Amino acid sequence: MKKRVHFFLLIILLLTFGRINVSLGAKDAISIYYYDRPPYRIKVSEEEASGILIEITTLIFQKAGIRYNFHERPFKRVMKELRGDVLGCFPGVLKTPEREKLYVYSKPIFKNYPLAIVINKKVRGKLSNYPTFKELLTSKLFMGVVDGYSYGSWYDAKIKEYNPKVGTISYAKDSGITKAQNNVIMVAKNHVDYILMSPIEILWILKNHKFIEQKVDILKIKDAPRGNLRYLIFSKAVGEEIVDKVNAVIDKVITSKEYDRIISKYR
Repeated sequence: MKKRVHFFLLIILLLTFGRINVSLGAKDAISIYYYDRPPYRIKVSEEEASGILIEITTLIFQKAGIRYNFHERPFKRVMKELRGDVLGCFPGVLKTPEREKLYVYSKPIFKNYPLAIVINKKVRGKLSNYPTFKELLTSKLFMGVVDGYSYGSWYDAKIKEYNPKVGTISYAKDSGITKAQNNVIMVAKNHVDYILMSPIEILWILKNHKFIEQKVDILKIKDAPRGNLRYLIFSKAVGEEIVDKVNAVIDKVITSKEYDRIISKYR
């Protein structure tokens, strides 16, 4: 009888330690999820990625001693998978109250420039040279939006308040261009009148697609708030230990020369 009890205890111990070992092994590498959106996130190959937010994230992980790998996913799928038990993160996400309930946020890793307006030149004259956000949203111009995308709490609240004419921009995965490039092309082709976009992203697209420059203008928003802060979000399965390691090095990383070199490379 005693032998049988000891045998079952041994089995339980082996199963317990087996689970612990599997868990620790899984935590050796964190999956960095991304989708191709130059210059923030750029697919290099199936195993490699670059871009401002990717390179900042890998620098942080290297300083924190965390192993990582890359997984390309569409935005909606990333946000869905990170609500599960995957050991993953997504770099450069804006903070909203709804998302804070679903994911674990790091300290901020990047600050955007204020959003700008990409507008078709044919309707450019319907706005002043330096419009307020209210002027833009009440202009009766047609705003292009991406389903499920947040511009940040201030912009989202104003869009909800003034309820402009909007059209959801569709995107074909096999088109050979990124979603951001597609959005600007939709403005250039007059499918929508304007979109909102970060200046650093606009300049990257215009630099690599000269024909678009002849079709669109870039306008600053007079009362735009300071640029949005961007964060790393983690699945809750990652655990506090990893997130604490990341947060412990972020302040040093964002004031380092290595960080400055990353930003300068994509300006």
